[in-house]
Amino acid sequence: MKTEVFSVLDLFCGAGGMSLGFKRVGFEIIGAIDNNEAAIKTYKSNLGFHISNQDLFHATELQAATVIIGGPPCQGFSSAGLRQSIVLQIKNPTKPPGRRRP
Repeated sequence: MKTEVFSVLDLFCGAGGMSLGFKRVGFEIIGAIDNNEAAIKTYKSNLGFHISNQDLFHATELQAATVIIGGPPCQGFSSAGLRQSIVLQIKNPTKPPGRRRP
């Protein structure tokens, strides 16, 4: 009996953590998209060259895949995140990270 291999397209892939997890359980990563150069370089080094530098806000076509995954924004790097330095969290460990009140 032949086992079907599901194809995966990873959006907002970052350094590839979600792709790696899916790959380890048998999925075939056919494409990945991010627009952060450092993340793309890391992804290529760890998972291969099937990643493209693209801003998904302006994307018109995506590769066909059985499964589409997308990573949540990293708080320290995303323009939607708090951009709070880990150093600040270490200096004040009793204050939990989160949004500051106005």
